[in-house]
Amino acid sequence: MTPAFPLKKQEVEESPQGLTFERHFTSRGKDPYSEIKWTKRSSVIKEPDGTVVFEMHDIEIPESWSQLATDIVAQKYFRKAGVPDEMGGRDGREVSVRQTVYRVAHS
Repeated sequence: MTPAFPLKKQEVEESPQGLTFERHFTSRGKDPYSEIKWTKRSSVIKEPDGTVVFEMHDIEIPESWSQLATDIVAQKYFRKAGVPDEMGGRDGREVSVRQTVYRVAHS
């Protein structure tokens, strides 16, 4: 079977026990997060009458994300409890997309 993307020998990492994977979005030896521009934002979601339903300030988001994406990740995907302070949590909550991506990727 021919791979969907042409493989270049230097880009293929081999596992001694089977599958091989080609890098597409990262570079070997570089922290993937360092290739993203980050910014701090707030997420405030209100009812039509102006009542605040959800509010979170100083959350770390990729600069290219829209405010809607910011609101969705903060309200729906940030872990709300049990994040240790040494993992960068604030009051046990996730405060960065980095934390959320790490949690999801390692579960």
